[in-house]
Amino acid sequence: MENFLGRKLEFNEVVHHINGDIYDNSLDNLQLMSRSEHIRYHNLERNKFKKPKVKEPKVKEPKENKPRKIKQNTEYIISNQRKFTPEQILEIKRLYFECNYSVRKIGKLFSIDKSAITKILRGLSYKEIIYTGEKIYNKCNY
Repeated sequence: MENFLGRKLEFNEVVHHINGDIYDNSLDNLQLMSRSEHIRYHNLERNKFKKPKVKEPKVKEPKENKPRKIKQNTEYIISNQRKFTPEQILEIKRLYFECNYSVRKIGKLFSIDKSAITKILRGLSYKEIIYTGEKIYNKCNY
């Protein structure tokens, strides 16, 4: 192909063999393409023979209607189903906002992952416990 063109191929140019036989170098079988055109051509050829993926819709079976149990005592829910007490959450927020502790250091103090501390500080978990900024303790050293 370089002899036919009278120049070297540029970096972005590729010689495509039309019939797919890389040893057949006759000019009728050669086509000059850019690299992106060549890749696009072969991807289209490759995808012709793939069967399209068809997902069957999942059929959900109806659930039984059971009456929900509602607990009247919210203190029971907070104290028995959560890892921290409201006092500990306020302490976490105080250490961060007043004492300038890092999230990592607070996580080590309370033996919890720093992503959980971040969720507490952003209000994504323990939403009902609001830190007002009042100084509860004067000490910041642990």
